[in-house]
Amino acid sequence: MILGVPTETAPDEARVAVTAETAKKLVDQGHTVRVQTGCWPKPKYLMTRYSK
Repeated sequence: MILGVPTETAPDEARVAVTAETAKKLVDQGHTVRVQTGCWPKPKYLMTRYSK
């Protein structure tokens, strides 16, 4: 199954529908997880956690 995680559109909204840990579990179960750029919180170094 392909799962998509979109960027939040509400101003100043920082919540995310999927954490890095959950995304990894889904991938480990054989799913494909697609995350829209800029979806997860800043600073940018955190994005590397979600892109692995």
